[in-house]
Amino acid sequence: MQLLVSCPIIQDVTALHYSDFVQSINNRPMALDLWHVPCTMNRLMNEYMRDFDRSVFPYWREADHSILHVGNETQQVVNDDKKFAVSLDVSQFRPEELNVHLDGRVLTIEGKQEHKTENSSMHRTFIRKWTVPEDVDLEAVRTQLSDKGHLCVEAPKTNAVPPTRKNIPIQAAPNKK
Repeated sequence: MQLLVSCPIIQDVTALHYSDFVQSINNRPMALDLWHVPCTMNRLMNEYMRDFDRSVFPYWREADHSILHVGNETQQVVNDDKKFAVSLDVSQFRPEELNVHLDGRVLTIEGKQEHKTENSSMHRTFIRKWTVPEDVDLEAVRTQLSDKGHLCVEAPKTNAVPPTRKNIPIQAAPNKK
């Protein structure tokens, strides 16, 4: 069996572990082999992942991990009888990197950021979507970006008559005979 892995370091480690596995199978009685295969495979996979993590870790440690939390830190949605509002932390973006639009009743907030230097580049994007309730006045949607980077999109509810409570009697099903 040939294992195809593109990274030379991983190929060496995989070949080494695979040969250990084959050797361990050849040196044991068949009944014990079947019993130990799951444990052996688990051990080999753990060793493989540990070696892979070690080869990637120097690059991962220097990465900008703040991009993993874009828009997730502070998000609040209000949908009460007076308004529909969405508040989102976009402090890592400049106003010109943000876009807010409605497509029918779907509110979309997007952010896109690119930074390039001589030796590196960084791309950061997010998209958040909400379905705006039917009783929201779409013509009155307003946005505001605070100095702390919180974007608030807000729209009032229309003056529709609120639903009234009505009791509905329960009828028994007719007997079939």
